[in-house]
Amino acid sequence: MTDKPRTWHYGLVARWWAEFNTDGPEIDYFKGVIERYGQPALDVACGTGRLLIPFLRAGMDWTAVTSRPTWPRLCAEKAASEGLTMNLSGQPMHELSLPRKYCTIAVCGGFGLGGSRARDQEALRRVFHHLLPGGALVLDNYVAYEDADEWRCWLKEERLKLPEPWRRPAGASAPRTARRSSFKSGWQRSIPSPRSPPGRSARCCGGTGG
Repeated sequence: MTDKPRTWHYGLVARWWAEFNTDGPEIDYFKGVIERYGQPALDVACGTGRLLIPFLRAGMDWTAVTSRPTWPRLCAEKAASEGLTMNLSGQPMHELSLPRKYCTIAVCGGFGLGGSRARDQEALRRVFHHLLPGGALVLDNYVAYEDADEWRCWLKEERLKLPEPWRRPAGASAPRTARRSSFKSGWQRSIPSPRSPPGRSARCCGGTGG
């Protein structure tokens, strides 16, 4: 067993993520949050730069961190292709340690991937440590099992039916191309943090995992 957080976002999946997962409603949402709470801003678990790249284009004071080994390189390639300069650090969320504090900290689709509750709790403590007074931590959240069809193959009895024979969609003249699934959302709530210093808050908003 490894003691490091593990995900499937590496290799071919990381490359697909970098090339095709480049948009979504979260970009405008988090941009509005930064306009409300201010800069500098920090993107924790930035992935391949879905938020980072458009915010750098907009001239924002934006720092990013990611723990996945191939993603800093993919981020750097995307930024360099547009002549953008970025401040990117490779470190897991529960070991977050930066020399700066931030008005806004965003975690888009990355919270809860630390591998244990203890790591996630430590991640929250470290994130709050990096907030300036009056700043905000903003998280998105995907409600697991909301879409029964999307999650059905996670059930043991359903997995036994795999692989299924390929069925071309009715009326399709060519094989389907890969596309990114979008998660349903539509709620927003505020989460008080009893351990956070005065003037700091955590906010959670419904949205698509990034």
